[in-house]
Amino acid sequence: MLIIFSKTRSYIIYSSVLNNEVQEEMNLRRKRSIFLSLSLLVGSFLVFCARRLYEYAASPDKEKESDFVFPADSDQLKPGTFLAATKSPPVTFEQLGGFANDASHLNKTAIYGIVHVTSEDDIRNALQFARDNHLKVTCAGQQHSMGGQTLTHGGLLLDLRDFNRIRLDKEHKRVNIQTGARWWQLQLLLDQAGLSVKSMQSINIFSVGGTLSVNAHGIDPRPGPVSPTVRSMRIMLSSGEIVEASPSQNAELFSHALGGYGLFGVILDADLDIVDNEMYSREISYMDYSQYPQYYKASASFTAAYRCLREPFCARRRFKSTPKRNLTGRFRRWNPRDTTRSTGSLSTFQKRAPWDAG
Repeated sequence: MLIIFSKTRSYIIYSSVLNNEVQEEMNLRRKRSIFLSLSLLVGSFLVFCARRLYEYAASPDKEKESDFVFPADSDQLKPGTFLAATKSPPVTFEQLGGFANDASHLNKTAIYGIVHVTSEDDIRNALQFARDNHLKVTCAGQQHSMGGQTLTHGGLLLDLRDFNRIRLDKEHKRVNIQTGARWWQLQLLLDQAGLSVKSMQSINIFSVGGTLSVNAHGIDPRPGPVSPTVRSMRIMLSSGEIVEASPSQNAELFSHALGGYGLFGVILDADLDIVDNEMYSREISYMDYSQYPQYYKASASFTAAYRCLREPFCARRRFKSTPKRNLTGRFRRWNPRDTTRSTGSLSTFQKRAPWDAG
């Protein structure tokens, strides 16, 4: 009886040990399954995040989607009405009907059509067509005036980007440029001749006409806005008449057209001042904060800084002091030698690292 009991007890103990091992194996498998599921979930999330980061950082591979209007305006999306054929001069439409937008992608607007402009006759014919059919007209270059200024509901949009002839007068430091040309196109031409623009917007992707129409300024404080560098402009009025405007001729129209957003006529071309393509080096002066007022009066005001670029004595002056803990930091002065420029031409940057301005 004891033997039987002992064997039975032994079997019970063996069965219990076996069941514990099976249970541990099942728990281990369950934990392994949960770990693999979590690893797969975390890995998928990381891959998704990495892909999204790459997509956000990469260059765009298609046109930006902007199928909305902000703030909401139902009238802006009402389709335009096409008019019966008239006896107007022929107009080349690159788009008839549909919608247009500006660079903000917040001003989707239903328009009558977009006219492809390559010559003055194209503009004159489009204005005649608009008069005959009672249409409003807007002009567009790169469309970076992002308040909807280049768009009007049911209106005619003049695309001026191929209206971009440039004529250089190197002897008189003057360039005549049609207003659809972009600044980078002008820079490429001037750079080959050792010249540079005198004033422009801070980057060169904008059209010249757009810059003049908003009276833009750049990063160089000395010339100020672009308008002081404009010698004259030719403007086509709504009647098709071409008027010459300058500070001394039709001065009122000249002042209104600069910064007039195209409301006073279509600016056909402009004569702009240009300058030598000078090279500049950057100098950094360290000083105690108490010396800064003297430094500013001597060389940091616009007039003094402009004079210091041309006077050797002023250019050689330095303010030196023993370094202290309460230094204000770095103060920059520019001298015409050889590293970076303030005028915005391309050759220096091409020497550093060639790039495609287009």
